[in-house]
Amino acid sequence: MKTKKWTLLLALLITPFFFAACSDDDDDNNNGMSNHFSYDGDTYSLAGGIMINYGQLWDDEAYNMDLFLHSDGLEFDPTVPRFTGTGDGVGIDFFSPEEDELVPGTYTFDPDDTAEPFTFGSMTDMVLDFDASTEEGTILDIVGGTVEVSRSGSNYQISFDLVAEDGNEVTGYFSGSFTWFDFSDWDFLKNESVRPLTGFKSLR
Repeated sequence: MKTKKWTLLLALLITPFFFAACSDDDDDNNNGMSNHFSYDGDTYSLAGGIMINYGQLWDDEAYNMDLFLHSDGLEFDPTVPRFTGTGDGVGIDFFSPEEDELVPGTYTFDPDDTAEPFTFGSMTDMVLDFDASTEEGTILDIVGGTVEVSRSGSNYQISFDLVAEDGNEVTGYFSGSFTWFDFSDWDFLKNESVRPLTGFKSLR
């Protein structure tokens, strides 16, 4: 069974964490568009975004940043931190050319996970009716597509046109600021033998 990135935050129950920054979503700068994603004829609302900065892993050229866009049903508890509840979402495995920000631009899916700047990797996925307590629900890998990123101050605009493993398109839009967590200085994240045990970027 694959270990999905939506469960990686559960591993933090047994480790300390560093909280980098937090601000509420800004729905006033979304150009009249709602925060949502669509899949197989259905549309799902997005309520917030969690960004985890892993920094530069090994000798990669770019900096790994994972964005979790989630619905109201999934709530994030920053004191743990972990997701609770049941809901829907899209997780995007970005590789940014800059250390401290998701640089605006067009990011293209990279099935080979070369960690080149302006790509996103194979740990990108979508969840529907995902129960955080049981880790069950519909979970589909993303196997293609592009993501457009723009920014105004702390407010990001994310537009994505993705392809799920079943061949269906996953399209969506999110405008707002994210809750950021910085794990870029944690040496154990770079240890290949430890990563699967901690759940961080678990090998699939």
